[in-house]
Amino acid sequence: MQLSKESIVKDDTLGQIVPWLVIFCLALLPVGRLAELPLALLTLIGLKVFFEKIKDGTWGRASLFFSLFFLCLWLPIVISAPDSYKISKTASLAIEYVRFFLSGLTVLKYCVTSKSFKLINTCALVIVSFWIFDALVQYFFGKDLFGYVYIPQRLNGVFGDKIKLGLFLSVYSSFIFLVLYEKRHLLLSALLHVLCVIVLLLAGSRGGWIMYGVVLLGFFAYKWRNDLRMLAVSIGVLIVCLMSIGTALYYSSDGFAARMDKTLEIFKGDEQSIDRAISMRLPIWKTAVAMIDAHPVNGVGARAFRYAYSEYAEEGDMWLTQGFVKEDKTQGAYHSHQMQLEVLSETGAVGGFFFLAAMAGLIWYWRSRSEYQKLQMLPYALGLAALFFPLNTHYALYSSAWAQVIYWFVPLYFAAGAVQEPLPDAATATTRAT
Repeated sequence: MQLSKESIVKDDTLGQIVPWLVIFCLALLPVGRLAELPLALLTLIGLKVFFEKIKDGTWGRASLFFSLFFLCLWLPIVISAPDSYKISKTASLAIEYVRFFLSGLTVLKYCVTSKSFKLINTCALVIVSFWIFDALVQYFFGKDLFGYVYIPQRLNGVFGDKIKLGLFLSVYSSFIFLVLYEKRHLLLSALLHVLCVIVLLLAGSRGGWIMYGVVLLGFFAYKWRNDLRMLAVSIGVLIVCLMSIGTALYYSSDGFAARMDKTLEIFKGDEQSIDRAISMRLPIWKTAVAMIDAHPVNGVGARAFRYAYSEYAEEGDMWLTQGFVKEDKTQGAYHSHQMQLEVLSETGAVGGFFFLAAMAGLIWYWRSRSEYQKLQMLPYALGLAALFFPLNTHYALYSSAWAQVIYWFVPLYFAAGAVQEPLPDAATATTRAT
């Protein structure tokens, strides 16, 4: 099919604009709803892309994998709606979720060149570095660059009163690792890593600590995948460095010391100590298991967890008795605080099956890519590994805020796998030939 000159010019213009919209989606995350503006523009462009694909049938491998991934997470939402505890909430979620599919199609059409990814990766690194710097300013001076006050035990920087820095920084720390892998500015990269670890520990998010550990181990497993000796040495050195930083912070920061003492209660072994160590989440998990037992097929409805909570919570549940009750006196915890439990309790075995299929699709796509493409995918693969790591506490998969993070990584992951290795120029080719 031949494209008109006007169409080529328009696509070229969008090819320059779309990467910047992707960057603004990340840059505006701390501002909350403002991040929806670039996402809305990507969605509008995605409508055009979608109808073009329907008309021409041009579903490339990356777009097909992304579409299947989206369907695996979206279909269970739709299937859980008919008998949801809050049908209107589940139905509106199913409709709103479509914007992630359309915006993803935009990314997959206009962000498939090494130039686009160089821009996105560089800007992501700058944004993450700014988060780190801003948080350190807040720690040392009591306020960050925007005037947000330091919350005891929970350094939060540019995210203000929303306790999100630890989890968000841990996921996007993968871009610092990319710089380290490419061996550019090693001293600066090492310093940035140390500062990142310090900020993560001071942020006090145990889930963030685990996610950073996943990114860390994933990076070194990739880098030294053919040299187990170097992998073991690297991990050993990292453990010593992390323990040294942690010990120094324990004796210099009362907030971090209190957070660590609380975390270490998990080793006492009794139920009450474990519950305190995980911020009183055991009752929530027990309630989620009760929901799964009562609604094994399609769950209580996506985003309806809070509305079903009082029916399945044990008597005396703190989330219903200690000031957490909402407007209609029936709401408890908002979600299960563990992604796999959330999927099973809200969308049942149907959701669990499709969730596993989505994870299998991510792995299958990775294994099918060339080494050059895997390197392009690396920061996104590390981020997704941290996001979906099961042995952790999580934000809600079906919430708008966390879904924005997931669907920032996912389409870029598939798009990076479609980037073609640049052909050597004539001069290089001649040199190699001779």
